[in-house]
Amino acid sequence: ERGNITLPGEYQNVMQIKKLTASVEEIRKGNLDLVLDTTSLDEIGQLSRSFNDMAATLRRIRKSDRDMLHRSRRATQEVFKVLPLPIAVLDANGLVELSTDTAEHYFGLKPGSHVYDLGHEWLTEVWQKAVRLGHATEPEESPGYIQHFEGRREFFFQPVAVPVPLGSDYEEFAGTALIFRDVTQLHEHLEHLFERFYRVPGQKATSGIGLGLSIVKEIVEAHGGSVGADNVAGKGSVFYFTLPIQQCNHS
Repeated sequence: ERGNITLPGEYQNVMQIKKLTASVEEIRKGNLDLVLDTTSLDEIGQLSRSFNDMAATLRRIRKSDRDMLHRSRRATQEVFKVLPLPIAVLDANGLVELSTDTAEHYFGLKPGSHVYDLGHEWLTEVWQKAVRLGHATEPEESPGYIQHFEGRREFFFQPVAVPVPLGSDYEEFAGTALIFRDVTQLHEHLEHLFERFYRVPGQKATSGIGLGLSIVKEIVEAHGGSVGADNVAGKGSVFYFTLPIQQCNHS
């Protein structure tokens, strides 16, 4: 009768089981680079070999996932480079992860830079608002677009910040996409709308000959007033006119 005496073989089995238990815990933590001793020919040795096979399979899956993620990220970076619009993707802390060449060129949104360090107060505000509200936002102040000079040319961009959801529930967000719509051409058209025979490119031949707004301008100016047009971001155009108020002298 052995009583409470542990035989050498039993002690070895207990130690192997403890190693297996500890190894399972390590795998749970993400450490897949474990290899157990498989010299034993008993059930513990067979279990250790099965454990090593499982760990090797998990390592291959991890490598495959990493390779796929790397390819996807690299493909996304290459696609971003050739996109004409200024677009940047920020992480949850405001660090630029991806950006197009135009976003870096016009606004300094280079991967690795932080939104707070770019010196654009309007950009920080629209990003913070999107993070706070959890939906797409635009600058609050009118006219809602950003004026940018490149050499002798003038550009107009309409910035939009769009939160990127972490999952399908839209309760947590992984980051924010900054999209700058190029509205330069629209502003160029607004400058010529009241000229005679000016027609916005792409209109049908039956839409008129471009005299209506010029006639309006002449009538309003004949009464000492002025006319104009503005574009409201995301809503359309607003046409307006002003007329002087004549004071009547009743005697």
